[in-house]
Amino acid sequence: MQSKLSTIDGVGPLTLSVFEEAGFRRVKDVYHADEGQEEAVTMAAQRLHQSGRLSQHWRAMAARCVTIIQRIRQADAEPAVPEHYMCSLSYNHFMVDPVMSPYGDSYERVAIETALREREEDPWGRPLTVRELYPNHALRAAIAHHRAHFMRFSIPCRVIPSREL
Repeated sequence: MQSKLSTIDGVGPLTLSVFEEAGFRRVKDVYHADEGQEEAVTMAAQRLHQSGRLSQHWRAMAARCVTIIQRIRQADAEPAVPEHYMCSLSYNHFMVDPVMSPYGDSYERVAIETALREREEDPWGRPLTVRELYPNHALRAAIAHHRAHFMRFSIPCRVIPSREL
């Protein structure tokens, strides 16, 4: 939830200026704001317009900002992390440094190396050593693509089991 508001679809420079004037700097500011903050957005648009009454353009801009606030607050606005982009050992959001075992299973490097220090077996009891792991460049690229194109802002993630995809 540390994402900048500029990473949200539909927030351009003008919309961003309204949010900043209203005191919103990050997605978490909007997510945790009081219900009355929608009025603050309208007042911010009025201050930026610098006149006594809002023109149709600025009224539409305020309405757009309120819509964005509502999108962020909706439960279904949470971006989902597909299960196959998460490590089956740590389930710690997206894998950062995915590695593959000779059996074809992918893990976050830190998680599998920690597990292998305790026992030289994979989670299914098959023999495995750190030396047998190799980088999974294809998975890393797929995760980067998903994050760039489908995760425009971060609100706490939930896991989507593979069968739901």
